[in-house]
Amino acid sequence: MQKKGWRSFAAKHKLRYGTGKGLSVPEITGSFEGYTIGVLTSEHQTPDARGTRKLTAAEVALKSEMPFAGAVGSSGMVPLVQSLDFGREVHPDHDKWDASYIARAKNKTAMDGYLSKERLDALASLMKIKNFWVIFIFQEEGTLLRIDTTDPLQAPEKIEKLMTKLIATARVLELKDGEGDRLLSLKSTKKKKSKQTKIIEEPEEEKIELELEDDEEDVKVDETKDDES
Repeated sequence: MQKKGWRSFAAKHKLRYGTGKGLSVPEITGSFEGYTIGVLTSEHQTPDARGTRKLTAAEVALKSEMPFAGAVGSSGMVPLVQSLDFGREVHPDHDKWDASYIARAKNKTAMDGYLSKERLDALASLMKIKNFWVIFIFQEEGTLLRIDTTDPLQAPEKIEKLMTKLIATARVLELKDGEGDRLLSLKSTKKKKSKQTKIIEEPEEEKIELELEDDEEDVKVDETKDDES
């Protein structure tokens, strides 16, 4: 049933359909609404770490090249984000940001500047959907928005609805012209101000300027909080 629905969606939109792992697992790849997408089967470790569970994943590759590495995830993706060397955790000031979510970046100041209200609204609208595990990850290798769900997405209409929603979110997350440089300048401006303040605080006769460290560090859209169980 799943293979039939996936094959139908792929044929309608002229996408590649194939199978892997002994011809048992279907996969869709190609370009949809101007974005490179993928629909595949994923595996996640069970909470007790004694086994794995199969989920359906849908992903969209963004066109923007982010100037720093970072990730945002719903509660089901917290272990994955924590396992990445992405520096300091960020706590967005947003009314829909749940304490179970996670955001980390090597450049905390730039991440704070990037996560605007519009972008947080878009991410939260995905992360609150029941049975959706959401991750938005960016690094040198590329920028990816992905959801994993317990829904097998057997109906082609469901796949299309999900991919349309993911791409709408991706468009909000894309960098605007010149935004990458502006985000990096936020860091240097903050650092410069901190240094100037420090110089004023030092005794005049010592004239010591301290170097501060860099900030490194389904698609049944059920509008309820995501259930990772």
